[in-house]
Amino acid sequence: MVTFSGLRCSLLVAGLVCLAPAAAAAQGAVDTVREHRFADSTDTAVVALRQSAVYTAELTGPGTPAFTNPRTGKASAFVQPVAAGLDTAVHRFEVYPYRTGLHVVRIAGLPAGAATHLRLSSDLRETQRIAAREYRKVRFGIMVGAGTHAGYLIARPIPGDTTPGRGTDWEVALLAQILDRLDVSAGFTEQSFPGVGFSAHWVFGEARVRIVSANLLAGHRTDFAAALRYSETEGYGTDNVDPWLLSWGGYIVQHLSEGSRGWSVALSWEHGRAHHTNVTENVDTDRFMAAIRWVY
Repeated sequence: MVTFSGLRCSLLVAGLVCLAPAAAAAQGAVDTVREHRFADSTDTAVVALRQSAVYTAELTGPGTPAFTNPRTGKASAFVQPVAAGLDTAVHRFEVYPYRTGLHVVRIAGLPAGAATHLRLSSDLRETQRIAAREYRKVRFGIMVGAGTHAGYLIARPIPGDTTPGRGTDWEVALLAQILDRLDVSAGFTEQSFPGVGFSAHWVFGEARVRIVSANLLAGHRTDFAAALRYSETEGYGTDNVDPWLLSWGGYIVQHLSEGSRGWSVALSWEHGRAHHTNVTENVDTDRFMAAIRWVY
């Protein structure tokens, strides 16, 4: 039967939560992205927008700005009209992109023979407010992975058994994404131990802190993270020992959706050492895992 040391895992996770850095504050209020004069309804312009930003579109003529994905032709931003102010000749809209990248903009509802001028600006204050709200959110998800580990011992072998060779791992975990910088997960792992005739069943808690990110795949974010894991099991070997495993290592997470939500894949390496065992040799191991993740 597997037991889980809730106190030790809780202390580990709570301590690593405190390491998450604070969000940086944005400067200024408005930054002009693009100005374009549309001569008719077939005229288009291409702009680069960020999903996490808020934009203001001002038209000095009739019509409504419409944004589409240049590859699919589908709508790529939500456009919200803003109540007219004192200057009724200027029509204002708030723009919320669905994706980061290039967008094609045209003016819908522009009468034949009419022209209009578009001024598109990023609303830095609103972007900062929304970014701060999103940064504080805790998002939940699930992770499933499989891989291999170098042979090691968690209990004294029964006479006649051989030293374990490289074994296989599989695991499933629930995860929480905190402050867009820290992932915390808790789950179950099964490890095979060829040569000693049993498999180990671990429960674990793990924290991963994002160190740096880059856009390496079609504009989707790639995260590089450091990880710390605590695992525990019980009742192995001739002395019925209850070993625990402390591991550290690195993760590469490739997001397949915009931002950090949705689907992603991960590759990881971790080095661990077994404790509370009745052996003194072959207690170190290295794990190599591949996983698929989904965050709501």
